[in-house]
Amino acid sequence: MRTFLSAHWNNLILANFPVDAHLLLPFIPAGTELDLWHGQAYVSLVAFGFDQTKVLSVPWPLHRNFEEINLRFYVKRIDGSDVKRGVVFIKEIVPRWLIATMANIFYNERYTSLPTRRKVESEKQTMGVAYEWKSKNQWAKVGVVVSTEQQNLLPGSFEEFIAEHYWGYTRVSGTKTIEYRVDHPPWTLQKVLEHCIVLHDEALYGSALHKIFENQPHSIFLATGSHVRVSFGRKLVTTQMPSI
Repeated sequence: MRTFLSAHWNNLILANFPVDAHLLLPFIPAGTELDLWHGQAYVSLVAFGFDQTKVLSVPWPLHRNFEEINLRFYVKRIDGSDVKRGVVFIKEIVPRWLIATMANIFYNERYTSLPTRRKVESEKQTMGVAYEWKSKNQWAKVGVVVSTEQQNLLPGSFEEFIAEHYWGYTRVSGTKTIEYRVDHPPWTLQKVLEHCIVLHDEALYGSALHKIFENQPHSIFLATGSHVRVSFGRKLVTTQMPSI
């Protein structure tokens, strides 16, 4: 597949929450079904640094290094003998209007543009990483303190389930879906020692989904990141209805 965007994703915080599968039904693209972990659906609040960005191999001035914060869940699509495991984004936040507009046009994504910032502080044995975004004149935040020791993903682990989804899907209509590939090597992880999640704008995700964050995450970890390539999307037309 041709590359639309390439970048380096750094210090990905992934906070993972169980969710009632029926809350996700309006977002599930046609031709896909929920990808469950031991029968349970999950959403992930993901925040990371989006650096060295190129669109169509061009490094656009003032649009190379920024933060992204997204809320996503997990689906799969049966394509012949292949099972394509992918993610669906409920909301994606970036600081640049042009980035949000291009993603919404080319991928029918749910991007919005808000002020963002990040902070990374390194010590000998720990590292602090925090991302913030401003809505309704207040700063929301997700932050962690992690061990500097890096660990490989364990085969069959929950962390592998969350991190190893290499396709993106967006809903266009009841019968049309956009599919794209996200290529990157397996990430190493860093153990979270402390975490902080502060969300205040209920309208950003909707009241039902916002209530998920009243509970502690099922798990939270930091992925070190890597170079990433995102392919052009292709439109799929199917009569298979979304399912849970």
